[in-house]
Amino acid sequence: MSTTPADQGSIGVRSRAAVERVLEPEGSERFARRALALAVVTYVALALWLTRDASFTIDELRYFAQSDGFAPGSIATPFGGHLTAVTRFFYEASLRVFGPEHLPFQLLTIALAATAAVLLFALVKRRVGPLAALAPAVMLLFLGSTPEVLQGNAVMWVQASVAGLAAFLALERRSRAGDALACVLLILAVLSFEVGVAFAIGAGAWILSERGWRRLWVAAVPLALYAAWWLWALKFDQGFATAENVLLTPSYAADSLAAAVAALTGLGIDLTEGARLSPIATGWGRVVAAIGVALAIFGARRTGSPAKMLWGAIGLLSALWIAGALSYGGLFPRLPDADRNAYPVVIGLVLVLAASFQGSTPSRRGLLVILGLVAFALPVNLWLMRERGALVRAESELAQARLAMIELERDAVPPGFVSGKVGRGPVSAGEYLAAADRFGGLGYSVAEVGAASPPARQQADETLGGIVSPRIVAVDEERLECAGGGSEAEIPPGGAVLRSEEGGTASLRRFADEPTIEAGTLALPLDEASQPWIASISAGTLEICAVNSAKGS
Repeated sequence: MSTTPADQGSIGVRSRAAVERVLEPEGSERFARRALALAVVTYVALALWLTRDASFTIDELRYFAQSDGFAPGSIATPFGGHLTAVTRFFYEASLRVFGPEHLPFQLLTIALAATAAVLLFALVKRRVGPLAALAPAVMLLFLGSTPEVLQGNAVMWVQASVAGLAAFLALERRSRAGDALACVLLILAVLSFEVGVAFAIGAGAWILSERGWRRLWVAAVPLALYAAWWLWALKFDQGFATAENVLLTPSYAADSLAAAVAALTGLGIDLTEGARLSPIATGWGRVVAAIGVALAIFGARRTGSPAKMLWGAIGLLSALWIAGALSYGGLFPRLPDADRNAYPVVIGLVLVLAASFQGSTPSRRGLLVILGLVAFALPVNLWLMRERGALVRAESELAQARLAMIELERDAVPPGFVSGKVGRGPVSAGEYLAAADRFGGLGYSVAEVGAASPPARQQADETLGGIVSPRIVAVDEERLECAGGGSEAEIPPGGAVLRSEEGGTASLRRFADEPTIEAGTLALPLDEASQPWIASISAGTLEICAVNSAKGS
């Protein structure tokens, strides 16, 4: 149906009227809230889809294997040099309530990431209005440049950030109840991860900027708690920091800021290097970071007296960068361009910019620029979220295949056997099987291994090869009964002797499509899996020889 010029004019008037309503204070608040709610729902659905069939991987396997009850000493034990008491508590509680189910942890990760975006929106909205605050909140939700939005092994960064952002909101109340709540939240932040320490230092800087000397206890209590833990944890020799590295802080800060800006804007991916997820490429980030610093200085000078939160945000970033520099080159270094380290820096950067322009609601042109930035950054970050989801699913499948073989050969596997590196250190078969006895196993069933992808079945065979350790044994040739004559041969239960006149390297496979386990004369254990071992040789034909016990007896 065609429209008349009068109808077209009416449509134009209605469109302009709708835009005007959105730009009004009440209309902008309502629009921003609805848009953020829609973004959160979209993010939750997308994150659940991208992490479907996910299981315990990397650091999560270490939490599972090292689960040791709710005793304070167990909960507070350093994890890679870090205080992660809240994460340990969550794992302990969930394993006891839900057993070895990964979904509760995945839901927690997604819920915390969504909460962080909502809290950031609330803080920024009070400075520059709801429409401008909507942009960074949505960008943080879909920050695929960092693992925090999808991967459970990075949940401690988000835990600390959520508690820290909530503490900043509580500080704004300037009341006893608000201060008490802020202190409790900062304690939770500190117990989550060292990012919480940075938030506590930021809170202290905020309070000092208001000359609130009597309120410093809000930040002092959580900092004192962390200091006490740090002194206690020295006995674990975790290689915490190197004092002279503080001199690296300016360089570390520049690299970290560039990485955070690149992550936020979608410029942190280098297509010439194969689009790796980590580290974050900082080339364009340095350029945009310089522009961001100039904007912050311009905004702060324009508003006259700097907003109090500006000092809190600067304190947060300074603490993150000093701590990162101190740990650089240590046992567990925090590299400035590591993807997971960018998440709290992105939050600090957004808070600095919002505080610098406090009270200056963006014009229509300014809102268009902000909208353009979101439109530019989201596609790349969504692509990275997809890649991270694929990585989570692939790592989950490989881990479950490895663990299935450890469970299958539990009577043969040495307690110290390690299949693959997990996080920053290995999880031994003994540790895993002890946890599996308490909570249930995480590995596939034998049938699931047989139906898994080729890489997972290959991983299963490689793990079996490490456990079985094929070995050469002496055999009386007169007791052999040989049959066959192909490139592959099925080995009977209990083992056999392989023989080939042409020679070549003998290999084994069981679940995989291609042989990967080097073999000689074999003695194979019996187990519950019905799949036969398949032997092959790189050249010539292969005979399979069973030992006849009647001969030579």
